[in-house]
Amino acid sequence: MPPENGPTFGVCSLVIVHAILVEQAPLTIDMAVESALRRHPALAAARKDRDAAVLGSRSAAALANPHLLLSPAIGSINGTTEELLLTQPLELNGSRTARRKLATARSTEAVRRLEAEARGVVALVKGKYIDLWRERMLLALAEASRDDLAAIDTATRRQVELGGRAGVDATRSGLERVRAEQRVVLARGRVKSAEAALSVAMGLDATTQPGPLESPAVPTQGLDLESALAGALAARGDLAAETALVDALRFENALVRREGLPDLAPQFRSQQVLTRKPTTRDYGFSVAIQWPVLDWGGRRARLAQGDAQVAAQRDRVDALRRTVAEEVASAHARWVAAQAVLAGTEEAAAGADRLLEAVRIGHREGSLPLPTVLDAQRAHRETLAERIEAKSEAMAAWIALEHAAARFPIPGESVR
Repeated sequence: MPPENGPTFGVCSLVIVHAILVEQAPLTIDMAVESALRRHPALAAARKDRDAAVLGSRSAAALANPHLLLSPAIGSINGTTEELLLTQPLELNGSRTARRKLATARSTEAVRRLEAEARGVVALVKGKYIDLWRERMLLALAEASRDDLAAIDTATRRQVELGGRAGVDATRSGLERVRAEQRVVLARGRVKSAEAALSVAMGLDATTQPGPLESPAVPTQGLDLESALAGALAARGDLAAETALVDALRFENALVRREGLPDLAPQFRSQQVLTRKPTTRDYGFSVAIQWPVLDWGGRRARLAQGDAQVAAQRDRVDALRRTVAEEVASAHARWVAAQAVLAGTEEAAAGADRLLEAVRIGHREGSLPLPTVLDAQRAHRETLAERIEAKSEAMAAWIALEHAAARFPIPGESVR
């Protein structure tokens, strides 16, 4: 008779296995980027700046608020009387248009800075992801090297006991085993540091431990320098933001000029409001002509200051263009060099594997001296470490080139 709880046990087992598989699902680089775009505080601040600028552009499109002046009478000394004055500026001098253009330029600047911040966050997360992948691979290599040296030390001591090797070989193999353990400890510390850096970049707590990572694929497509430069000058958010700031300063200066032109303002006047009921002779409508005839130097100074700020900002844009070009050229040169180095490490790693296997066989047979075995093991470890470093450098170089040239797309929802 089958056990009564058999089916239930099977379902529970499947649930546990599924939970383990879900828990061990690798953290892809796209998942890390998505987490950062949703949680990174710098990006959240940039969104709030963008929202504030958009609200500013809406308020700038509204007509200027009316002015209300109420002057109650204080006794009848010198014939004082009450007065109510309501004035509505029409801004026919163009100040409203200039204010709206200024707010639009500020909003454009905030949007472009948000895009630049988003691309910066993506590049940061991708870089931290590659850093953690490299440190974990180096840790795995250090642990494998420690295990190899432990096996070599055990075999050497056995051979010494049997008289096949000198006692000094056991001492030296023991020292190499201790050094290998120290390398593992240091590698674990670097992994912990890289895990904290990636967690913080993803917008998580520093104590959050990322799960297993996917091995990043090095892009095989090329990107010529001219296309990278053209793309950077056309799509870099920071460059677009600084250019928008030039327009904002220009419109700010235009607003100062417009405010110095005449304007019309309909008015409602009443000289009796509180003490007695006004008659038709006490109130009425008029049109005021606001004409800032006199300028004691304040407006002229503001205009001169604005012109100087516009000129300075244009110089900043020109300097930033040169900086962007330098970043793209440097990133492209780094990418080309990293590709060349990576291409030569695969064959070297395969040769190191063959060498280590042959040396292991010779050591077990006692036909090779210990220094030869240790040198081969060290060469194998360094070759594989160079392979890991070359791959991580190639990925880091590609990320830097993507960032400098503004090549990778930013999801629309991340900047909303």
